[in-house]
Amino acid sequence: MEKTSFSTCSYIKSSRDYRTLIVCRAIQSWAELLELPFAEKIFLDDSTPDLNRIKLLQSSNQMNRFDCVRYNTRSHPPHCNFGTVISLNLCKSEYIFHLDDDIQIVGTHQDWINILEHGLTILNEDKNILGINLMHVDRSAGGQWGPGKDYFGSDVFSHPVQYFGSSGCLIRKKLLEIVSLEEIFNWGKKAAS
Repeated sequence: MEKTSFSTCSYIKSSRDYRTLIVCRAIQSWAELLELPFAEKIFLDDSTPDLNRIKLLQSSNQMNRFDCVRYNTRSHPPHCNFGTVISLNLCKSEYIFHLDDDIQIVGTHQDWINILEHGLTILNEDKNILGINLMHVDRSAGGQWGPGKDYFGSDVFSHPVQYFGSSGCLIRKKLLEIVSLEEIFNWGKKAAS
């Protein structure tokens, strides 16, 4: 995992709403995950009012687990994907593990080592794969996120031809070089889809 950055981006409009509670519970569940030997751990507060997200990170006692905590001052259309792309662009490693701020982590330290090592093995074996979903939406289970279908036929990862999202994903940094951050911002609202 020494070639893998950890990235997350967060926006909290109000420090007293239901989403804040969800995000707070999620980051508390990240303690063991953040102990993994990532090359770097990046946290981006995506322009929240009054630095709400950085304040929440401080109160969770998780702030010292990140190598870089930034506040995004660049305005963008109201869609979370812009902040996510900014946070990914802060990463310098060959691979990036991105996790949305409201995803609660379950499993052991070893479970996460196994999942990430399996994903890195897939990326190393097939240079054409630019990203792997670690999660997917199971419509039959009422829209809940869960493990996806594997590239090689097991039940671990989702194939991006079926769906690709950033909720929990492992990507090759090269993916960010296909289209520059400036080009994405120039697309404006069209880039959100």
